[in-house]
This record gives sequence, structure tokens and C-alpha cells, in this order.
Amino acid sequence: MTLIYPTEEIYKNFRVWKGKCVCGSIIYRPPDCTSKKAENCRCEYIRESDGKRLYVPRSYQNHELVGTLIYSIWCSIKTRTSNPNEPNYKKYGEKGIEMYSKWFEDFDRFYRYVKKLKDCPDISILESKGGGKRISLSIDRIDNDGNYEPRNIRWATAKQQARNRSSNVMVKWKGKEYVMAELAELHGIKNATLWWRIKQGWPIDKCLRKPNSRG
Repeated sequence: MTLIYPTEEIYKNFRVWKGKCVCGSIIYRPPDCTSKKAENCRCEYIRESDGKRLYVPRSYQNHELVGTLIYSIWCSIKTRTSNPNEPNYKKYGEKGIEMYSKWFEDFDRFYRYVKKLKDCPDISILESKGGGKRISLSIDRIDNDGNYEPRNIRWATAKQQARNRSSNVMVKWKGKEYVMAELAELHGIKNATLWWRIKQGWPIDKCLRKPNSRG
């Protein structure tokens, strides 16, 4: 558990702190020491096929969908937006990206929303257990600087997500901005070719011409 701030309450001569467990649960308890760390909320974890641990709040340990693909997705979003010990936290939580509070606290509410989205995978796949099934789509934020919240998430392919990264190069053509990789694909040229031409200072229309074929 990571301690957030002390409250006015005293329990057995100890100040009660508000804290957040690795599973995302908010806990009020006195710390067992003066450090910023204390024990968790006695949550349990499910081990993914890739070896990662996804912590399950006590209130959900008996949920029928614990261990399923969709539950793992929910846990992953919670963890990378709230747990500083998660390797991907720097790309999300540290940048201020959050999960909508009502989804963060309620898996069922989150699930009801995402399964109504366009291109949602089949329910039998989302509710599969054991990591045996893989899907080509995952939850992506439409506005890459926005939160995981209503009207800003979608089911997207790996290619769509790659184009939505903050590190992507934007290119303006005919009054509209495109991700460079998207514009290259649209004109049938390689992304690396387009990038090289732009760095050489070529006019954009010349950059987008297909290389002359030989023979």
C-alpha cells in the first residue's frame, strides 16, 4: 500500500492514513511504521500467461469473471494509471493519465460500457480464462493525451494504436494533418522513404510520389 495523506483519526495511538493498495483499493489504516509504505489490503493476484501479476481487490476476489481476458484488461488499465511500481506507469499515471473513477471502482460498469463499443470482440473471447485466447484488438484512447473515460476509448488494432502514439510525426498535406505512417500507406510508399524525403527538405507533393519502377 502507498500512503497518501494522514487523516484526523487516531487508532490505538496511531494516526490513520488514507492509502492506495496496488490493486487500486482505497484503504484507511494506521501505518505500521513511519515510512511511506505499509502492507496491502490483503488482496490477491492472478498470474497472467506472460508472468505479470494483476492484483484483485478483496471485493472482487469471488467475481465470476476474475481471470478472464476482459478482467485482465481492466486490471492492467487500473495498474498502469495508478501504481508507481508498475513498469508502464511512467507512460500513463506519471503523465497524469487516469481511469474514470466509476470504472476504476467498478469492474461491471466498465465491462458494460466496453462491450457496447464498435468492433468489440466476441463475448466468449472476452470471458475466456487462462490466457488461451488472443485478440487483435485492445482498449485504446482516442485522444492520446486524454484519460480512460467515456467517449475517449475504443477497440483498436495494434496498427491503429501505433498511429495514435504521442511520439508519432504529424505531416500536413492539403490542409489536413496526417500521421506520417498513415500518409505513406495512403500513397503506397514506405514510411522510412517518406521520412527520408521530408528530412531532405523535399516539397510534400514530391515526397508523396511513388519511386519510379524499373524495367
